[in-house]
Amino acid sequence: MTHADLFSSILSDPTLIADIAANLPGTIIDLQEMENPYDVNDGLYDDFETGWHSGYVSMSLATMYMGAEVTKGITSSEQFI
Repeated sequence: MTHADLFSSILSDPTLIADIAANLPGTIIDLQEMENPYDVNDGLYDDFETGWHSGYVSMSLATMYMGAEVTKGITSSEQFI
């Protein structure tokens, strides 16, 4: 299995991403909570949290696999601002 295959396999498995997200350090969890615009009792809070964690884990893996210079273009894209 190549690195690209492993990377693709991880990103295509939402359960694995959720497991990784569940073990993120408290500071990352705190950051998501600060950036979440929804009230904790709002159903959209959980949707935002899941999406935020998926994006965080995916970007972390992409940075490890492709390098910071490549992923810099992704994070500076207006789609992510």
